[in-house]
Amino acid sequence: MRIFRVFHGGGVEAYQARDLELAKLGHSIMLMVPRVFRELPTATRAVRRSDEIEVVPVALYGFRRNPFFFYNPVTTARLIRKFRPDVIDIHEEPYSLAAASVVLARYLARTKSAYIFRSSQNEFKKYPFPFSAIQSTVLKFSSAAYVPSNQAKEVLVRKGYKPSISVIGNGVEVPVGIAKTESSGHILRVVYVGRLSDRKGVEELVRAVVEIDGPLELTLVGSGPMEDELRQIVENNREAKARVHFVGAVPHESVVDWMKRSDVICVPSRELPGWSEQFSRALVEGMANYCVPLVSTSGALEEVSGGITRPFVWGQTQDLVSRLRELLALESLDGLKSKANLQAQRYSWTKTSEQISDIYEEVAK
Repeated sequence: MRIFRVFHGGGVEAYQARDLELAKLGHSIMLMVPRVFRELPTATRAVRRSDEIEVVPVALYGFRRNPFFFYNPVTTARLIRKFRPDVIDIHEEPYSLAAASVVLARYLARTKSAYIFRSSQNEFKKYPFPFSAIQSTVLKFSSAAYVPSNQAKEVLVRKGYKPSISVIGNGVEVPVGIAKTESSGHILRVVYVGRLSDRKGVEELVRAVVEIDGPLELTLVGSGPMEDELRQIVENNREAKARVHFVGAVPHESVVDWMKRSDVICVPSRELPGWSEQFSRALVEGMANYCVPLVSTSGALEEVSGGITRPFVWGQTQDLVSRLRELLALESLDGLKSKANLQAQRYSWTKTSEQISDIYEEVAK
């Protein structure tokens, strides 16, 4: 089957694992991506990971934040006419200018190819014009949708979406049969991976670790506007200074190394008006590397983690302290670590790509 995929993050080499898996399933893939994408901390230039897929870098227009960027519909229409896809997969939010530009390109190309879209929105929102009109159009004429959580599915249902909605998590690399790079011994080693910002709830995590007097270490992998404040919290506690480590932003390979050295991955995110955690790729990667998940009640975190441990109420330091003490009291974490890896396998590139392939087969009938 010929699949025309559009994804603003598709120029990232690691994310092309999705397209490679789809190619292995027998699909012919054309992946249209921005030549340069600047929503990430640094500009990302499109790369081509393998000759098995056709990656087409194109210009991106508008502001470099969702939903304000879009593709040239004339250029996109030419690619669609040339490729003649069976299915168009729009990996963009249905209210975005990007989705609108692809739907317009489909019309200009005069193709009857079915199109599907992906949405991560797990909070019900009403958008102003023209985004409300874009969303209505995309939802009305699409053949199916896929989302990373049941919360996101409920949002689409509430918006009146009638076609099939599949819950398919973000793909991640799941190692099989890996071993920890070093033993944790009698110390409970907790890792946090992500931005050091207010909405990520890192302050509660640092304060909880500082409060606990026990064999517990915390490694913070990432940077952000709260770093100085968090360092000050640690500096004010002499005993905690040796147990809380700031690593900063590091390459992805180093992130995985820190996960392998850890026993627990903590995602302490808060909820803000109109925002809660949609998925957390870092959480799943940590579980894939045998880290026990410890998550807050924000958004879809409990669903994604599989309920392996009890979540703590977001923003509540004492509740997090209690969860950490429960883990410290366990004689062994081996059983929980195995469950974590098993849960992460649900989100492997292979598994999630097979699920998306099933959607293609269904809508192309």
